[in-house]
Amino acid sequence: MIRSADPETPLLTKDDAEDLIFREARILDERRFEDWLDLFSQECLYWLPIVDVVGEPSLIHDNRDAMEERVFRLLNTTVHAQIPASRTQHDVSNLEVDNQGGGGVIIRCNQVVHEARIGAPGQNGLGSLRSIPARCVYKVVWEDDWKIKEKKCLLLQRDLPLYNLTFIF
Repeated sequence: MIRSADPETPLLTKDDAEDLIFREARILDERRFEDWLDLFSQECLYWLPIVDVVGEPSLIHDNRDAMEERVFRLLNTTVHAQIPASRTQHDVSNLEVDNQGGGGVIIRCNQVVHEARIGAPGQNGLGSLRSIPARCVYKVVWEDDWKIKEKKCLLLQRDLPLYNLTFIF
């Protein structure tokens, strides 16, 4: 582990950043949503903006409480848009790390989420594969381990119709 100017905060290496983001992708694909929550700090944001401006409408703009509610609903309630549950594959590429000092780090990457749901082709969103690409920016902080403080994903088709975006990007 490389140390930053602050002896209490390690410097996030590209390998460490890849480990964090790849682990998040695997956890989501395995539908281990409670483990996904553990990757985030207590004060956090999960954001899928339509326009990259704070205060404008968003597809998702969840703080920690809303993220926990989202996970609870996916795991413990009947979510009709997730019957049957989506199978996903998160592909991550073009990862860059920007150690900004003061313990804050920005990770930028591209992600494509491939989603498949079993069903008949006549059912909207069932029986077909769709791929949703995005540019993602993570703000991570050191809290005895690297934690995600903010995850912002700008979906390539964010201003086009998206049916049943009920899985976690």
